[in-house]
Amino acid sequence: MISDPEQQDTTKTTTEQSSIKPREFFNEEYFEGNDIRPSNYLGGYSEFGYGKGNFYKHELEVIGKYFPQGGRIIEIGAATGTFGHAVRNKWPDGRFQYFGTDISEYALPQSKGEQTAGLAYVNIEEKSLPFKDESANIVTAFDVLEHSNPDKATIEENVREIGRILKNDGIALVTLPLQGTWFKKILGVFGIHEADPSHVQVPTKHQVEQLIRQIDDQFACEEVRYFFPLPKSKISGIPSNVLLVLKKKDSGSSL
Repeated sequence: MISDPEQQDTTKTTTEQSSIKPREFFNEEYFEGNDIRPSNYLGGYSEFGYGKGNFYKHELEVIGKYFPQGGRIIEIGAATGTFGHAVRNKWPDGRFQYFGTDISEYALPQSKGEQTAGLAYVNIEEKSLPFKDESANIVTAFDVLEHSNPDKATIEENVREIGRILKNDGIALVTLPLQGTWFKKILGVFGIHEADPSHVQVPTKHQVEQLIRQIDDQFACEEVRYFFPLPKSKISGIPSNVLLVLKKKDSGSSL
């Protein structure tokens, strides 16, 4: 578990955590909103255009760099499968087999299509993903791990579980929102704060650096990229969110 006594507490209280039931919380209202509860996305997930355009441009470049021949992709927290569509559009020859998982019984069925090899309802808080050891070349978790109750599964535990299902030299692409950065402090001056009550593990930059050190026995960190997400693209260099590109070390090699 990431511990950082010199930094602010970035997890919610136990009461706040236990009040959220993930399978019920991530419903249609969470994505699309209604008259009572606004969507977590501006104007609703469908209208927001999340994941379209060049939003995944860099992630696709990373995948193409490490696996130009193709391979198996498992996405943790696929929502409606926007990344799966991006993979299919980038490589229409089908060299990548994409498998989407999510906890949302509203979002996941919408990801069905020819770009999807399979679907599975997965709760990352259960710590054990329903996949065999070393069953994927690439595993992605885009803005997912911050939703997991740390009393059930910490960010480190979830990253290590991702490592279990990765093949040696496979890569994990993980994005997380950040707290305590200069950019978030500026937003705070204007009254803009973390609004999603299910974000119960939002790390600081220092905690991300600490995480990288803690998992060094399992992963080599190939890249740390800070960015600000827009509906159809990302602005690099702004510490609002972070992308980690983690390469699994050969378990048979000496460390």
